[in-house]
Amino acid sequence: MKCLFIYPKPTEKKHFRFGYSINITYLSAILKKTFQSDNYFFDLSCQEIDDGTIVEFINSKSIDFVLVDFDSFSLKRSENIYSGYDLICKIKKSTNANVIAFGYLCATKKEDIPYADFTCKSDPRFNICKIIGNFIGNNNFSDIIRYDDLPLPDRDLLNQIPFYKLNNFSNIIQTSQGCLNNCSFCQRKGRYSQYKTHSLDYIISDFLDLKKRGVKNVWIIDDNFTFDLNRAKNILNALKQFNISDDMHIALSSTVNIDFDLLDLAYDANVKIISFGLENSSEKVLRFYNKNISKEKIIDIITYANTKGIFTVGNFIIGSPIETVEMILENFDFISSLHLDQINIKILDYMIGSALFDSLPKEMQREKDHYFSCKENGLSDISISTLTELKRNYLSSYYANKESNLRKKVLKFGIPYLPIKEID
Repeated sequence: MKCLFIYPKPTEKKHFRFGYSINITYLSAILKKTFQSDNYFFDLSCQEIDDGTIVEFINSKSIDFVLVDFDSFSLKRSENIYSGYDLICKIKKSTNANVIAFGYLCATKKEDIPYADFTCKSDPRFNICKIIGNFIGNNNFSDIIRYDDLPLPDRDLLNQIPFYKLNNFSNIIQTSQGCLNNCSFCQRKGRYSQYKTHSLDYIISDFLDLKKRGVKNVWIIDDNFTFDLNRAKNILNALKQFNISDDMHIALSSTVNIDFDLLDLAYDANVKIISFGLENSSEKVLRFYNKNISKEKIIDIITYANTKGIFTVGNFIIGSPIETVEMILENFDFISSLHLDQINIKILDYMIGSALFDSLPKEMQREKDHYFSCKENGLSDISISTLTELKRNYLSSYYANKESNLRKKVLKFGIPYLPIKEID
């Protein structure tokens, strides 16, 4: 059996962060193990390949299955929906391959993708064998039930992509999926509602695979690595204890509701970057987002992380219905006081799958998949142009003032990760 995985071309190409669809590498590993399949991969987020060339490849290789990954529209490296639609249409018109659509978009919207032979509306890793089995007339394949029963991702597949082969010192790892927090803006529960964690043994095996490959930059892509604080500490302690991450630069995402002990363990395990979901300085706005954190906690954790030489990233949201321009400016003042190394500011988006989206009138839910919180959409008293200008002006000022201090921190503690290389 021959399979081709495709990540369609995103509307907006981003270069500042290394990443790929980890679900594709999991699915490739599963199909190799179960069907001894020959697998191929086109990632159009970093490859320039036209649809005609893809069709020719499918026909020349006699590809049996084409699996197309539709990413969630909210992700910066996504918006690959419409290019995916067009590509599937051309594949079905010009080849005999079976097309399976999957991905976060499919799991969130629960709608069939046009022209696809099958749309997987759940996590495909746990039922892909049964799906393929139905196509080939063999119903003897069982679903994967336990999270630990997943094989390790097929990272060899990445070597087919020039960009990933060039940057083979970088990779990603997932130790858990989901989060049991109830942030009102988050759409993750609209995708997969369960919180799943790999065992420590599985995680160590996965990290050892990275170590064997000589990977230096490691991004832990869990939705919230520190959701279970004791579990996170055990992982970091094991990485240090078994000398697994000695030569690594690890980055992870975290809630601010952690303690100094976690930061000490992170430092010892060579965690270089922690990205925090801070959202806002206003307790009133945090309650609207259903976030249980305080200014004092944020200040303490960021300050201590900086003393350890850990590079800190703060993620914030502006534009909630209860915010005024004055509140946004106060939030900016608070951000400046934290001495974060990098900040990301987003305008609040009511995204399908989130509690905020579910609170919208049904006619709005039927019309679009997401709405920015702004005057034009009737969700705020502030226009989208004002919100965009506030964000742009602040970010410009922030980084102009931050450059000198960031340079000093790099000189003192070293670079947080090895620079990503671009294809010439």
